[in-house]
Amino acid sequence: MPNGGMLPCCRVCQYAQDAEALATISCQRHGIQIMNALHTFCADLSDDRAHGLAAFIRRNTVAPAQIYIWIEVQYRTKDHPTLPQYQHQFIELASITTYASWTDNERQAATAAQTQAHRDAVKRANGTPQKHMAWQHHIKAAFKRLRGKT
Repeated sequence: MPNGGMLPCCRVCQYAQDAEALATISCQRHGIQIMNALHTFCADLSDDRAHGLAAFIRRNTVAPAQIYIWIEVQYRTKDHPTLPQYQHQFIELASITTYASWTDNERQAATAAQTQAHRDAVKRANGTPQKHMAWQHHIKAAFKRLRGKT
């Protein structure tokens, strides 16, 4: 899966129709077209033949009725400054309802904007995805405490 195989995505989901297409599939679960199906998924991601998809959803915090996208973050370490490192991370893009209402151009623009915002946040967190993810987890935990959801 991430960093070692195909990412969990709409293209391999049991609800994907026209899954041989690389770019866009038709989601039978939500009745929408999914652009960039290799880098998109939701909480309903599953396939009876691939139990790893459901396990991936259970292991991660994935809100229902939301569309997520995979992004690849490149970074460098002090130990190997000339060797680029890569990490796949998923981020929330929009609700399924909002995604369904967008045109293809709006979907592309939203994906590009979210991807750039995430990469900028990684750079601000001392340049490594690991430090950014730790910082992001800390912020989410603080918000939960503020809302009384500890």
